[in-house]
Order: sequence, then C-alpha cells, then structure tokens
Amino acid sequence: MLLLYETASGYAIFRISEKFNLTKVDDLWSEFESPDKARQFVQLVNFRKFSDINQSLKSTMDIMENKCSKTLKKVIKKFVLPEIQEKLAVADAKLGNLIQEKFPGISCLSNSKITELFRGVRSNLNALLVDIPRRELENMAVALAHNMSRHKLKFTAEKIDMMIVQAIGLHDDLDRELNNYAMRCREWYGWHFPELGKCISDHLLYAQIVERIGFRECAPMTNLSDLLSEDLQKKVKKMSLHSLGTEISTTDLKSIKLLCKQIIEISKYRTELGNYLRARMFSLAPNLASLTGEIIGARLIARAGSLLGLSKMSASTIQIIGAEKALFRAIKTKRDTPKYGLIYHAQIISTVPQKLKGKVARMLANKATLAVRYDALSEHTDDGDMNILGLEQRAILEKRIKALETGIAHQATKTKKVRFREAPYIIQGGGELYDTSADFTLPRKRKHENDNASDFIETKKLKLTSILKDEKKERSKKLTIQGHQLAEEAQGYKVDKKMKKEKHLKEESVFMEQPAVESFVEQEEMVESSVIVEEEEEEQQHLYGEDEGEESKLNLSTQSTEKKKKKKKKKKNDSEVEQWSFSNKKNDDNEAHMLPKSLRRQHFKDAWPRKEEACAPEILSIRRNRQLFVLCRHRPVLAKSLLSGLKEAVRECQFQMKYNRWNCSFGYHSMDYTLLDNPPILNFGYKETSFLVALSSAGAAWSVARACANGQLTSCTCNNRQHSSQQAWKWGGCSYSIKFGLVNSRRLLTSKHSIHKANLLKLVYKHNLKAGRMALKRTLKRDCKCHGISGSCQMKTCWKSPAEFREIGTHLKKKLSRAMFILQNHSPNDSRYIAQQLKAAELVYFEQSPTYCEPLSHIRSVGTRGRICSVRNQTHSFADCEIVCCGRGYFHQAELVVENCNCKFHWCCQVMCDKCRRTNWISKCR
Repeated sequence: MLLLYETASGYAIFRISEKFNLTKVDDLWSEFESPDKARQFVQLVNFRKFSDINQSLKSTMDIMENKCSKTLKKVIKKFVLPEIQEKLAVADAKLGNLIQEKFPGISCLSNSKITELFRGVRSNLNALLVDIPRRELENMAVALAHNMSRHKLKFTAEKIDMMIVQAIGLHDDLDRELNNYAMRCREWYGWHFPELGKCISDHLLYAQIVERIGFRECAPMTNLSDLLSEDLQKKVKKMSLHSLGTEISTTDLKSIKLLCKQIIEISKYRTELGNYLRARMFSLAPNLASLTGEIIGARLIARAGSLLGLSKMSASTIQIIGAEKALFRAIKTKRDTPKYGLIYHAQIISTVPQKLKGKVARMLANKATLAVRYDALSEHTDDGDMNILGLEQRAILEKRIKALETGIAHQATKTKKVRFREAPYIIQGGGELYDTSADFTLPRKRKHENDNASDFIETKKLKLTSILKDEKKERSKKLTIQGHQLAEEAQGYKVDKKMKKEKHLKEESVFMEQPAVESFVEQEEMVESSVIVEEEEEEQQHLYGEDEGEESKLNLSTQSTEKKKKKKKKKKNDSEVEQWSFSNKKNDDNEAHMLPKSLRRQHFKDAWPRKEEACAPEILSIRRNRQLFVLCRHRPVLAKSLLSGLKEAVRECQFQMKYNRWNCSFGYHSMDYTLLDNPPILNFGYKETSFLVALSSAGAAWSVARACANGQLTSCTCNNRQHSSQQAWKWGGCSYSIKFGLVNSRRLLTSKHSIHKANLLKLVYKHNLKAGRMALKRTLKRDCKCHGISGSCQMKTCWKSPAEFREIGTHLKKKLSRAMFILQNHSPNDSRYIAQQLKAAELVYFEQSPTYCEPLSHIRSVGTRGRICSVRNQTHSFADCEIVCCGRGYFHQAELVVENCNCKFHWCCQVMCDKCRRTNWISKCR
C-alpha cells in the first residue's frame, strides 16, 4: 500500500510494508514509538519538492478549491500509476475522490485507521525524510501560512481601507452604547431629581451636571457657569429646592457618578474617533468625503467591504445601499422600490424639501459614483488637489438644488452655443438685374381670380341641402300618418291584453295545485303563450326607453295573436338582437324598427358581424341557451366572459362541497357543464339548488367585472361615480365596473326562464340569483395606491374591487349553513305569496334534501361510494367520513406526491427548488 503525504515543501510517497497490521488501531501508536521502528514499516519512495513558495501556495489553494494541481498529477503518473494494483492512502476523503475521478484505475483509502497511520508518520517525519533538513521544512511552513493568510484577506499595504471599516463599526457601536448609558443615567438619577431631566436634553451635559452636583440639596452652592447659561442655572437651582424626588444614599450616588464618568469618557473617545475617521477619509477618499460627509462615506465603504468594491458598484446600487430589506420586500410584493438608503442622511439631502429628496438622492449617487472611482483608481499624491473633484461636483449639485427649489432653469454649460448664420450676398457694382418677365410658369389660381367658380360651388351646395330637407319632411309626415293608424289599432290590443292576463292567472292557480316536479321547459311552455307579448314589451322598454317602447308596441299590434304564436321564435330573435345591441348602433336600430319585416332583418344582418367571425367556437358548438347564443353572435367577448364565470362557479361549487355528500356533480365527466345546461337538480327546491344558483349568479357578474377591469371588454361602461370633493384630489375617471357585471348577470340568468309571481319554484330561483349578486357586493375589497415619497401613504387613491372568487364561495357556503326553509302562504286574508319575511341576502329553499347516499337518477347524483372524505380532527371543519360514507365505513389509501421544496432565492429574479416526494394518505368511502 502507498501513502501520499502533503507537506509545505512538496509531496512525499511512502510505501507501507505488508507486515504492518492496520486492524489494531488502539495499538498502532506502539509501532511509531521510535524512528527505528517506523523505518521498519514505512519507507520513502520519492519526494517531489516545490520549486518556490508560489508553487506551494498554488498547489495548496487548488486542493482547497477541490482541484487537482499539475504537480500532484505528475507525482501520481510517475510513481503511483506504475503500481496501480496497490491501494493509495490519503488524509482527506475529498482528495481521494478527486484522484479517483482523474485516474479511475487507482483505489484510494481514507478512514479512521488511515488517520492514525498519518499521525504516526507525522510524528517521525524528520527521520523518514532524510534528505530534507528540518529547518527548511519549518521555514516553508511559516512562509506558506503567511501567503495563504494574505491571499485570503487580500491584504494591500497601499490603501488601508479596512481601518475605516473597523473605525466606523466602532463609532456606531459607541453611539448605541452611549445612548443606553445616558438613558439609564436619566432614569436612575430621575428618582432623586426628576425635574433636571426636563430642563437638560443633551446627554453629555446632563452627565456632567449630575457628576458635579451630586445630591440635589447641593445644587444652590454648586458653580455651573461653565456648563449652563445664567438663566438656566437659576432655573435648575430653584427647582432643586422644591423637587419631588426621593432621597438616596451615598452608595447610590457613588454608583451614579461612576456611570456619569463612563458617559463622559466614552463621549470624549467618540469625539477622538470621529477626528481620526475624518482624517482617514480625507487621506483615502477625499472626494467622496467632500460630497457625502465623512460618516456617510465611511458607512458606504463598510457596506461595500472596501473602497475598490464600492467603486465597482453602479450609481443605482449606491443610492439604495442600506435599504436592502425594503428593496427585496418591494420586489416580492410588487410595490414601489425605495429611493434611498444610507445616502438619505447626507447633509445635502437633509436640507432639501421632502418632494425633492428622491431626485437629489439620485443626483448625489451619480456624483458619488464618479468621486469614489476617482479616489480608488487615481494616482494623485498632491494633498492640495486631492478633493478638487468632490468640491466641484458639490458646487454643481448645490446650484442644481437651488434651481429646483426656485423653479429657475439650470444652465448646464458655461457658454451659450450660437448657431452660425451666413450673411446674405449683396451684389455690388452697376450690373443689370435679371428680368423674370420672360420666364414661363403655370399660373396659380388665387381666390380673387376664381370668384365666379366659388359662387357656382356655393349655389350647388344650397340646392343639395334644400333637397335633403324636403326629403326629411316627407319622411316624417309618412311616419306620423303610420303612427296615427297604428294608435287606433292599439286600443283593441290593450283590451285583448287584459283578457289574457285574467286567463293566465286562472291557469296559474290550477297549475300550483300540482307538485313542483316538472322541468323548467315544461313550465315555461304553459305560461309562455300568454306572457310572450308582455316580455317583449318589458325588454324593449328596458333597453330603449318609454318612447321607443311605445313604437315597438305599435309594431306588435299590427299582427294578430295567432300569427305571433306561430312565429314566436323569430320575434324572440328580434327582441334579443335589440336587447344586446351596442350603444353606438342605437340610433340606426331605432330607424330600422320602423322598416318592414324583410328589410329589418336585412338591416340587422348587415349591421352585425357574422357568427363565424365574431362568436367563439366553443359557444357555437354547444348552444346551451338561446339568449347566450344570440348574445355571442353580437357581443362575443361579453358572452365568453359570462360563460367562463358560470364554469368558474361550478368549479368553486365542487371545491366547497367536495367533503359533503352532494359534491356538485351532475353525472357528467365534463367540467364545462353549467347552469345554462338545465341540470335536473334545478327542478327541485333543495338547499343545494339554492347554493348552485347563487354561486352561478355571482360567478357571471364577477367574471364580467374582471374582464372590464382587465380591458378585455371595451364596450363596458366606465364607472364615473365620485365619492369625494374635487378640491381634495383630481378624479381619474374609471374603476371596476361592478354594476355592469351585475346587470349582465341578471339579464342572462333571469331571462333564462319567464319569472312569474304565481310560481314558487321560480320565485325561489329569482331570490337566490339576487342573493348571489348581493354576495359579490358584500365581499368587495378596498384597494389603495400610495403616491407619497418612497411609497408613503400621505397621499393615496382608493377604489373597490371584487374579491377572489374563493372568498365569495366561502361567503355563500356560510350562508348555506343557515339557509331559510320557506312555506307557501295559503291564508285568504294575506296577499303575500310566501308566509315568512325574507332577507334579500339569505339563501332560501322549500323542499327537504335527499340523503345523497345512493345514486339518484332524477337529479343524476352519483352517490358517495368511492368518494374521498376527511377524518375529523381539530384542524378540519369538513364533514366526518362516518357522515359522508353513510355508515358504510371507509378505508385509507396512499398516493405519491411530487412537489417543490427547499426553494432558494437567487439574485436577481430566479427561484431554484428541489423536487421532493412525499406519501399522502387519503380516505375513501366503501
């Protein structure tokens, strides 16, 4: 076995005899008691000596940096590789791994037995290395130690900036200790003479007075003229006669005086340290000291580590040195970054107004960068010109600050640049001038030359305007005549409308006696024939106003009721086109309603884009709802936002109910199933139905409001409501359009079914829709943007924005736990349809929910078999597995989860994480 031994002079290769027994570690020391015994088992093969101390330092630093030096490679190739069958013993396991990587055939050993073997070789090293003198080994070791220390510390004898680093560190420590001592002295002596602390604010002066006075009774006889003014001296002596303090003993006063002496001595040493620091700064960095001051400049050097390190920093980095925590916090929270750090306490910045501090800090950082680079890299030795650059830059800064404060523009250059203008050439002499009358050019038509043409154009314009006015008058006459004719027919239309309402009420009373198990589609067919005319009138009045609604009434009265029933789908299409039209198309659409039926359809076909160009493919392929389909053709972005809100509502419903028996599943695998697809549970008045309806209403409004705020919906109106006076701040004009989202959610989901007062199921449906919209209103959060200096909130702008949808879902889940069960009112003396008084924000239901334990086909519930449940403990508020599993029991199943862990933040903007695996145990129902 071979042994590699490292020394300061070179590398030694020893051969260990085969007779040597390494198994007895405890008795290994006995084999190296004397050099003669050591020579029997250890023999020197070769010693590779270093040429000089630099080669020794380089080899040692390479090993410390986990590198293999060239000298070591040569030794291994020459003496170890020929005997590759033998093992190589090394002192460090990392060195052995490094050798095995470079030379795969070599096997290295490093353990506790090898460590004891190296200890024995080290004790007899002088006897084993016969050719190397002992003195040379010691000198090389000392030289290597000095060079390594100098290399690590990077010691330079030219500029001793480490003295400034230590001095400013001690200066700051003295400030803290001095403040602690002074406050302790005030509290201690304040029990005896409390009035003195109110008169004397300076800590050093207070300690000097306490040391000189002693007991407060001695104050009138003590001379304080060298410390205090005459008036203040009289005030102190007068207060000592009527003091409210307690009596103290002589030993107490002795301890207080010793503390005062310590304060006075520390203050004197702090003053001397400040003078030393000032002299050091003016000898090392005079330009930086002239700009920022000695203390601030020394702190900047201490933060950078050295003057050279500070000179390598940019101006923006120097500006925020000392505010690293605030900077990283601002980057993490995506807020405004700080404008200054240690440089804020410079004399130049402290004298300017608050609104200019950020700008002056940036200018001072730029000048300080220039000054510190000049100090670190210049070679000037003349003391008289060392700080001339700093003084010049300080003068420029003061002029710039004065210009900013007064508002007068600052002249950047000393001399004004005048643009050179060439003097005009003047002909001198009696030469003849050139005659331009002989030139031929195209004549230019001027105004006074074309009077006849302008008169002709004006007369032509007058004729055209007169013709257009005559056409408008004739058109208005025709419209008035048609209006009178249709008004006469409207009288008979109103009588027919009253008859239909009475008939409808009779049919509805008979219908309510039957159980409410029919679908919405079947109920709608029973009342649609009598209410369709009223719905179209309400929709047109809501969109166009009263006058235009009257026009639509007149158009509807021209046709018979039988013809309306046959073509009710076409009328629905026309009314929906009118309801969802753009605001800028409103005037053209009003004129189009007066046109005949064929021309009106052609007008809308040309005015609106084609469905293949405007509508999203996902809505065209599904066609869930006629209202949404028509809306998608004419306002595709709004339809897409409404549909995404309904999908988000279903996902949130499944999240909130995932540990309950009913988990918001409709028996379909697709997550795109929404309220517009008429899930069967809507035909029943269960508590879970109310939660789904309210959550869908809130989701549609939330999605539209977010789309408006993000700029995806350009047609949404801007919320111009002002909540404060114009004098306090200037109104910007826009915020989250919550109202626009609520209106569109109500239009889509309320118009999904014809809501009538005589239907309990539809009344509950309408009430829960309103409760969902009110949940969005009550969860609005208040966001503010601060506009002060360095992110301060002295001036801020606030607005209300919708909360995260998870918060809205949690809010409605709490409402579900206290939902109200309602009853239909059968009292003949009470006109109310529902017996209870309802709150608008509460969820209501009128049927008891099933158990949901087994699959239910009429509502397409899949039951709870194989469902994931949660075992009840102190940290969970979900339902227990025993309740969810309906007493059938549950079992535990393990699943492997891979997630990010041990994340570290790397400058500037990168997060590195490891992949960790953990076993997650879940519970499932049997």
